[in-house]
Amino acid sequence: MTVKLSHPFQTIGWVITVEDRALIRRLHLVEGESMRSIAARLGISRNMVAKAVSAEGPPTYVRAPQDSWIKAGTEKATLVALVGLT
Repeated sequence: MTVKLSHPFQTIGWVITVEDRALIRRLHLVEGESMRSIAARLGISRNMVAKAVSAEGPPTYVRAPQDSWIKAGTEKATLVALVGLT
């Protein structure tokens, strides 16, 4: 069976896509192919294959909460109104 990835791995800054993770997981979990042979076959590191196989789901990005500039401005305006500074 010929396997085709969504993007070539030689590109700098390339990240495996959700489809590629699904392919790696299917090859290992369903078809029983070893992680080492998947890595060699796709031209990626064994660590990348291991991370794709062990992942519960697709990767998620959670942004740290930050104060908005509007909120900071209203707090300053409230402080100025309370203290009476101009």
